[in-house]
Amino acid sequence: MPANVADFWWDGSSSDKPLVLLVHGGLWRPRYDRTHTQPMAAALRQAGWSVPSIEYRRTPGKPDDDTHDIRLAMRNVPSDVEALFDHHVVGTVLVGHSAGGQLALWVASRCPPGRASGNARPGADYRPPSGARMQSR
Repeated sequence: MPANVADFWWDGSSSDKPLVLLVHGGLWRPRYDRTHTQPMAAALRQAGWSVPSIEYRRTPGKPDDDTHDIRLAMRNVPSDVEALFDHHVVGTVLVGHSAGGQLALWVASRCPPGRASGNARPGADYRPPSGARMQSR
């Protein structure tokens, strides 16, 4: 599978939501690619988000190749989506699954605002959902 390509799951509207740039995981092994995130991308699209699911090199022992490709995607995919699909992009949210989550967090921590697409910030919310209760077993 080639690197530096993306599958685009368009929500079908000219929504004012940001793109969800999806970074796949894969146990840090080259044989796993973006195809295994298709159900996740489809669910996000069904929820009203436009999702470019990106591919990166997956070179064993060279994580800088991976993070370089993801930063490149953050810079180029939004303008590519605007040009190819006539879809106005209002921002980009970087989301990753498994090892892709680690890569997304790493890239976000290394890309100050304005260096990537302007809004990359690491973050997590560990609060339980409203009404949730913790129980011991």
